[in-house]
Formats: sequence, C-alpha cells, structure tokens
Amino acid sequence: MFDFSVFSSDLIVNYSYFGLFIISLITSLIMFMPIPIFPFLVLAALFLNPWLAALIVAIGSSIGEIAGYFTGMGTSHIFKLKDKVKNNKMLLKVKNLLEKKHFYMVALLSLIPLPMNTLGIAAGIIRYKKLKFIIGVFIGKLIRMFVYTAVVLLGIKIFT
Repeated sequence: MFDFSVFSSDLIVNYSYFGLFIISLITSLIMFMPIPIFPFLVLAALFLNPWLAALIVAIGSSIGEIAGYFTGMGTSHIFKLKDKVKNNKMLLKVKNLLEKKHFYMVALLSLIPLPMNTLGIAAGIIRYKKLKFIIGVFIGKLIRMFVYTAVVLLGIKIFT
C-alpha cells in the first residue's frame, strides 16, 4: 500500500525545496481528498529556511488550485451557464461576491485551512478571471503559510 506521508517526507528530505514544491502542488491538485500541507511545512522548517519554504508552499499550492478552476470551466457547458447562473441562487451569490469584492474575497477564503476546490470550481463555472483568481489564492496562501511558519518557529523556540 502506498504511504503518502512517507513518500512526501522522502521527497522533501531528498529534494529539499523542489520536493516541497511538488508536495504542495500534489496536495492542492487532489480535489476530493484534501491532504493538509502543514505537517510537511513543519518538516521542511526543521532543516530548510522556513520563510523560503513557506513561499515555495504558497506558490505550489496556488498553482495546484488551478485544477479546481479548470474543472469548473470545463464543466460549465454542462450547466448551460447563462440559464443556470440566472436560476441558481448559489452560483449567482458567488458571481456577485467575486465581481464586487474582486480577489480580496478569494484571498480571504484562501486564508482558511479548508479545501479551496469548491471556490475554484465555482469561479471556473462563472468564468471569473483566471489571473485575479490565482493572485487572490496566492495572497491568501502566502499569508497563511507565513502564519504557520511563525507558529512553528515559535514552537521550536519554546520547546528547545
């Protein structure tokens, strides 16, 4: 049986930043079985530059979130976008929220350690601008990873 945590740990230990990037990309690409990135960031912070590791994780995770966006974009024809958005209250709320608040809302939702795929799929369905989506996700993930890193460093300082 495949053990993702052992595979990931080996990848990070053997390939350092590149391995961390690949793991953050994979954990964001997996849409319906979320894997938290925090344990891998903790591992990386023990022997790599923790702030650079946080930046690498934010970049990899942001690129991985594009999968949800493209899934939504690719399936939007199934929903016959024009008719369904007008009749679907949830999609209409998401569309109005993203159009009014731009990428600030995407960034805010990226701060929460929950899977972003649902928002990515919805953004793809309503054809939200890709660049705004990616920038918003990156800003939110970068702030979250920096907070995680600060907590890890504080914990290391307290317990050593």
